[in-house]
Amino acid sequence: MAINENGQVAGYIDTASGPQVALWSNLPSPVILGNGYAMAINANGDLAGMRIGPDGNGTAFVTQNGAETSLGQPAGGDWSKTTGVNGAGDAAGTAMTSDGAMRALSVVNGTTTVLAGIGGANSYANGINDAGLVAGSAQLAGGAMRAVIWNGIAPTILGSLGGMNSYAYAVNNNGSVVGYGDLAGDGGTAAFVFDGGALYDLNLRISGDSGWRLLDAMAVNASGQIVGRGLFEGVEQAYLLTPITPLAAADAVELADVPEPRTLLLMGAALMSLLVLRGGPKR
Repeated sequence: MAINENGQVAGYIDTASGPQVALWSNLPSPVILGNGYAMAINANGDLAGMRIGPDGNGTAFVTQNGAETSLGQPAGGDWSKTTGVNGAGDAAGTAMTSDGAMRALSVVNGTTTVLAGIGGANSYANGINDAGLVAGSAQLAGGAMRAVIWNGIAPTILGSLGGMNSYAYAVNNNGSVVGYGDLAGDGGTAAFVFDGGALYDLNLRISGDSGWRLLDAMAVNASGQIVGRGLFEGVEQAYLLTPITPLAAADAVELADVPEPRTLLLMGAALMSLLVLRGGPKR
């Protein structure tokens, strides 16, 4: 499910007694760490994931320096998980309420917080960066989902690509957010990046006639490289997208400091207009 800067891989192995948390530090042999799923790992080897109880319900957990903390059921229901962990061991995830709704959560400095929504019943947190920004999605009062980031408890809606729903999956330490959204009409979905205060359809930011249609974006690193799923000449493939001009920390914009339109246009062009797409079958 995840790999850190030191090459440690976190995930799970299905066994006759159920899924087992697995950590590969010396490939190819894993260390088994009890039942459940590991979903994320940081550079220190701290894990985020979900334990499975005898009743089959999931309970979120995080580890720091090898010591595991169970988050219990912070939203009052009987299911929770963590799916992202930052360099300090802070985590992001989702928990069920007593009435069956899903609520985004964060764990910062050992304190678990159920994050505010945007009017609807459900919200989901997927990733967290070292500044504590949490990326995910939340439901509007009318039922549509919107990609959001939480700075502390308060959510900021990132927008959409013209269709009903959008979802954010990861945020890097420069504040760039990736995910996917519905296009208008029957246009399907498209991968996006939120950068410099604006949401971009990645299909409109790649160079040349690539033959690709980018369907979603699932992760982004500090250099602005993005991975996800797309169609290459109609065949589903994984892709790696690399900025021709690397992103720099100095280019990051705080959410509160939305630039004027001309500045935003220039910044967007500098950061995201020139991209190289790698992947697809060799020719």
